[in-house]
Order: sequence, then C-alpha cells, then structure tokens
Amino acid sequence: MIQFRGEAVAAAQASDVLDQPVRLTGPRTWLVLAAVAAVALVGVLWAFAGSVQMPVEARGLLTVPRGSFPIQAISGGQISDVFVRPGDAVRPGGRIAAVRDGGSTTEVTAPTRGQVFAVPIRHGQVVRRGETLAVAEYAGAPDDRLVAVLFVPVAQAAAVRGGQRVDLTMEPPAGSYGMLRGRVTDVDPTMWTKDDIAAFVGDDDLAGLAGPGGPVQRVMVELPRSATAESRLRSRTAVTGAIHQPARRPIDWILP
Repeated sequence: MIQFRGEAVAAAQASDVLDQPVRLTGPRTWLVLAAVAAVALVGVLWAFAGSVQMPVEARGLLTVPRGSFPIQAISGGQISDVFVRPGDAVRPGGRIAAVRDGGSTTEVTAPTRGQVFAVPIRHGQVVRRGETLAVAEYAGAPDDRLVAVLFVPVAQAAAVRGGQRVDLTMEPPAGSYGMLRGRVTDVDPTMWTKDDIAAFVGDDDLAGLAGPGGPVQRVMVELPRSATAESRLRSRTAVTGAIHQPARRPIDWILP
C-alpha cells in the first residue's frame, strides 16, 4: 500500500490558482510613489517658474578712485629729517623729508595734494635714489571721495554691470556701519595683477585682496552720501562685497 504525505495530498487536491490575480503592491507603496511623483512635479515647476539670485562676491577696500601715489627720493644719501607722519595732509611742494649726500642736502617734496598713510623711513636711514619715502592717497580734487573698490576675478566680472546693488561688509565693522549698500559705477575692462593692485593701494600686503587666483578687474562702488559724511568710515578699510545679479530661472543654470 502506497502512502503519501499530507502536504502532497493537499497540493494535489488544491484547485488551479494560476488564473487568480496576484497583489504586487499595497496601499502604503502607492502612497510613497504618489509622494515621490508630487515632489518631482514641484521640482519641475520650480525649475521653470522659480527664480534664484547668485551674487558675485569679491574683496576690496575703501579708498579714493585715484588710489595712492609714492613719494620717492630724487637722490641717494642719508635721511637727515622727516617732516611728515601718517595722517598728515600734504600739498604740492610740501616737504616730506631731507636727504643729505656728502655736504649737500636735498629736500623731497610732495608732487600733488594728498594724505599720507605710510612713512617707511626713519632719521639716519640710508636710502637709494628712487626709494619710497612716503605713500599718500590722492586728495583735494572733486572726485577724491570715499568709494569702495572691489577686485573681481575676470571670469565673474563679465556678469557685473553698472547700477547693480552691492552689499558691503566691513572688516572689522565701522561703528554702526557693519554693512553698507552701494551701487556699481564703473567696471574697469583692464585685467589687474597683484603688482597693479599693490601700486594702486600703495601696500604690497594689500595686494592679497586679489586672492590666490589669476587676474582680476577693478569694480568701483559708490557709497551712500550719508555714510561718507560720517567720520567713522575710514579709508583703507578692508571690505567684502556681494554684487547682486538679476534673478534667473533654475533651469537656465542647467540649459544654456
């Protein structure tokens, strides 16, 4: 007598279920799929209908549009007298220093009006012809007002236009003017190197405002009149500027 296991007998007696529907997903799965589809739809709508502003950021300083100028020795010799110190105002022909060479003494004078901010010499020092005795910012002309000068990398400067708003952050904050708002008045098409910046600001250390990258372009930013009237704003204060750009659709960043 042949005996079969109960499981085998039950399987043989079961009706054919191949024609019955099989449940592949449950209600919870459909909810997840619906949520993903909704998020994707919102993302597509935002990409085409939304807007994004990406400001151009750069470093710079407060100064006058013409920058600074060096006052140099016209002959070699020993410094016998120094007539100025940082903060002094000078006029054309104003005495800067006296240089003694043998039995004669030559007085070095300022070539134009300005305000001295650096005097890298001392009494008794020996200097060569052409060596810098003092550095001053231009002053006295109608255009010698305080502005912000930013040094923008060339690749980003192409997006900067006159009239664009700029948020300026002082380093460190100057009184109540931790941040100023100005407008771009000029974008210099010339490419500036670190040497060009050093000559403009009169300080090799400040040439680091160009950053570690390649050449930059100079962008002039006009400050509010109410701010420039305040004595708390000092020339040669380092600033960081965020130049506002027109809003763009997110899809424009993906599709040229």
